[in-house]
Amino acid sequence: MVSRVSAYMPGGQRIMATDGGSHPPDVWAQVTAEHIAPVLPDMSGNQRKLALALQLKIADVLEPHHKRVQDDEKGRLTADTAHIMVPPDPEAYLDKAVADVVAAAAGSLWEANFQKPEFQSLIRLEIGTHFATAQHIEKSWHADRNPAHPAAIEFRTQHHPAPVGV
Repeated sequence: MVSRVSAYMPGGQRIMATDGGSHPPDVWAQVTAEHIAPVLPDMSGNQRKLALALQLKIADVLEPHHKRVQDDEKGRLTADTAHIMVPPDPEAYLDKAVADVVAAAAGSLWEANFQKPEFQSLIRLEIGTHFATAQHIEKSWHADRNPAHPAAIEFRTQHHPAPVGV
C-alpha cells in the first residue's frame, strides 16, 4: 500500500512525500494550481470564493498535463532503463499547459494578470519546475524498482547518495 503525505508548511508551502510510488496527477495539479493562483490570507468573502474556484479550475486543466508527463516518463523508462540518466526536460509540455492555464483564468477577476507575458513566464517556470520534479521522481521510483540495474545504481549514486558514514 502506498502512503502519501501532504502537509502545509509555514509560508504556505506544501511538502509531498510517498513511500511506494509517485504522487497521482490530481495531487500534482492541485499543488501546481496553489502555486500559480494562491488564495491569499487577506482574501475573504466573495473574492476568496472566486480565488478558490479559479484554483480548482486551474487544477482541473493541469491534471491531464501532469498525467501525460508522468505516463510519458514511465514509458520512456520502461522502453530504455538508460533513460534514467537523461536530465528531466519538461519543455515539450509547457506551451499547451500554460495556454490551458491562461484560458482557465478567462473571465476571472485575475484574467488581466494571466494575459501578461511576464506573468505567463512565471507560470511556465512554475509548471516546468513541477513537471521536471515529477520526471525526476518517476526516475527515482524506477531506480527503486530496479535496484540492480547499472543505470539505476548510477542514478542513485548521482542523485541520492548514501549519507556519509552509512
